[in-house]
Amino acid sequence: MVTQSFFEHHFNFFSANLAVNANSGSTDRPTHLEFAAGNYEYDAFLLLLRHKRGDSSSASTKCLRFLKEYDQLKHTPLHLAAVRAYLQEHENILTRHPLLIINVVLSMLQARAQEYVRWRQELYSIEARLGITRNLDGLRRSLYPDVDYDFTGLNADLAGIARMIIDNELSASTILEHAEALQRVVAICEKYERAAAVPARNSPAGAAWEESFVTSEQFEEINSTITRAKLCLKHVKMTQDVLQSLTAALYNRINKQDTQSMETIAVVTLLFLPATFVSAIFSTGIFRFHAGEADGNGRVISRFGWIYLMLCLLLTSLTLVGGWCGTCGEECGWIG
Repeated sequence: MVTQSFFEHHFNFFSANLAVNANSGSTDRPTHLEFAAGNYEYDAFLLLLRHKRGDSSSASTKCLRFLKEYDQLKHTPLHLAAVRAYLQEHENILTRHPLLIINVVLSMLQARAQEYVRWRQELYSIEARLGITRNLDGLRRSLYPDVDYDFTGLNADLAGIARMIIDNELSASTILEHAEALQRVVAICEKYERAAAVPARNSPAGAAWEESFVTSEQFEEINSTITRAKLCLKHVKMTQDVLQSLTAALYNRINKQDTQSMETIAVVTLLFLPATFVSAIFSTGIFRFHAGEADGNGRVISRFGWIYLMLCLLLTSLTLVGGWCGTCGEECGWIG
């Protein structure tokens, strides 16, 4: 299956025209233009067109359309009825300029693919769930969700938005390539159509008329498609920058939570480590707390147990105070 978009065109000549042109010594002129445009990236479609060159009354276009209606990754399938309805909405311009059928289809794909408002809403939702914005109260008043601590869900949502942005960027760049290629095709057709209106083609005035650029309705329609595609790419760049900052903020939150967990473990360790240390020393047999007592004495706790308790409390206090002083010293710049 083709995975890249394509746009190609070529001219066809009638043999009769070739003979007439050869006898008259004039330059051969195409009578028909055939080209194909396809996109297999966002909304899959293929258009095969045959355009008959002529003036505004005789120009005509025959179009063969292929659409991939269903796709596992699509939320809204591209139905043929929707394309037909969109073409009927632009019936006036297609009647005047049949060649613009490809531009009308491209504008429809733009309407389906480029969703700036949805991107912004998704980003605001992630900001509210991360709680990293100063406008958190305003987002809550706008009914955005509260701070969420489900980091797995947040990461999945960020990945989904990133994928959506990539798809839209690919669609916009493809539409831009198609529109620019169509603009070149329209320029060729208009050049030949204008040349027929020049009375003296070999004169300097006639040559200047052929080479001049005349702004037409066709060019304006294609330029609007190109402008929208370029604006979409700018929105994509801005959204990707914001998305990158939100991803960094998510990982900072994850690291902060891990750091807090490690601090909790460290505090618990500091509480129990001195008592464990003292117990390990007293259990070595160096100290005999039941020495001098009768063998039949049933006492379980030695009368010197207060020594153990005092040492544990003293060492635990010294450890906690030392750790607190070290932390404050690093924050204030006294240490390191």
